[in-house]
Amino acid sequence: MPDWLQRAVNAGQSVEFFRVG
Repeated sequence: MPDWLQRAVNAGQSVEFFRVG
């Protein structure tokens, strides 16, 4: 898992990203 992706997961922004995507 890339570093930026891991950071997004930690920040909880990944959920918003998947929601928009």
